[in-house]
Amino acid sequence: MNLTLTTLLMGRLAWTLLVVVIAAVIGTEIASERAPIRTRWVRYRAFWHQELTKMHAPWSARKVLSVHVAAALACVLMLALGQWLYALGCALMVFSPNIWLWRARLKRTERLELQLDSWLTALTNALQSNPSLGDAIASTITLVDAPMRDEVELVIKENTLGLPLDDALERAAVRSGSRVFRAAITTLKVARNTGGNLPQTLKTASETLREMARLEGVVRTKTADGRTQSIAISILPIPVYFGIEYMMPGYYDPMRNSLIGQGIFAAVGVLWVGAALLSHKILAVDI
Repeated sequence: MNLTLTTLLMGRLAWTLLVVVIAAVIGTEIASERAPIRTRWVRYRAFWHQELTKMHAPWSARKVLSVHVAAALACVLMLALGQWLYALGCALMVFSPNIWLWRARLKRTERLELQLDSWLTALTNALQSNPSLGDAIASTITLVDAPMRDEVELVIKENTLGLPLDDALERAAVRSGSRVFRAAITTLKVARNTGGNLPQTLKTASETLREMARLEGVVRTKTADGRTQSIAISILPIPVYFGIEYMMPGYYDPMRNSLIGQGIFAAVGVLWVGAALLSHKILAVDI
């Protein structure tokens, strides 16, 4: 019994030392200015700084990267201690900032698309009293809420600092990540540069957006049940696996300790992920 305990402690100590060595090597690589790891680290930090600035988030890129590093080290440490469930939780924490960013992007894009109709209407009314597009856009800042207000303010600031208005609008369309918003901006630029009736063009674009929003609402309503079932079926295997493992410890040992069983686990995992992605693609109806 003592020999087994000593062996277990020595194994965990070896894991801990391995973690320390890996952390030291990575730290040394990051400290070196020409190291590939440092280059990727700097690019990743720049990516987060850009995205957080775009989202007007109250956090800095340094804090987000600190979460990544702390969660990764905790995951390796839990694996060294044999705490598989805690290691899984730490692994999820590693990707939690990326999941938050993905959801924040989607929510911001949806809010921009919902506010686009009212902003185009306000811009149309402003153009009827002021033919200058820049002044008309500036007058709509107080008429819309965030995030549309933030984008309009940034367009006006960039234009004031010397960036052409068309380029400032194009940058806003790229930041939005929305095809609908980009189409509206393209329509606005084309009508302005070709000398067309800009207020009437914006009025027509606003009516088109309202019809598209109505059709998208119908599609979401018709596919709501399917999306709910897809999410439930995709998540269900996780609680079932851990529930059986909790109620009957060692139930999966014959599969975990054999090559065939591990192959079955791998095949099931691949099929599970593939089915989840396929169901998501099937239900991603686009009008």
